[in-house]
Amino acid sequence: MPQPPHNLNISPAAYSAEGGPIGALLIHGFTGSAAETSPLGRYLAARGLAVRAPLLPGHGTSPVDLTRIRWQEWTGAVEAALEDLQARSKQVFVGGLSL
Repeated sequence: MPQPPHNLNISPAAYSAEGGPIGALLIHGFTGSAAETSPLGRYLAARGLAVRAPLLPGHGTSPVDLTRIRWQEWTGAVEAALEDLQARSKQVFVGGLSL
């Protein structure tokens, strides 16, 4: 059976990469995880961008966990990651997936 590349992020966990003055906030889709944005995150980080990809509350585990979360927790996680990037970057781009 073929093995995935060793640098492939299949972990649902949030990830980040330090970089230069440009930042990228990557937001995964509903019922997904930060692993969805990992290929783009690696691409941008390799080109010197600071990257933040939060794991939204209730995601990356069991769908039942989503029933315990309100949408305000999702926006709070995204806002915290954005504020972190804004504090260290001159310019921030935001990208995301939808359902």
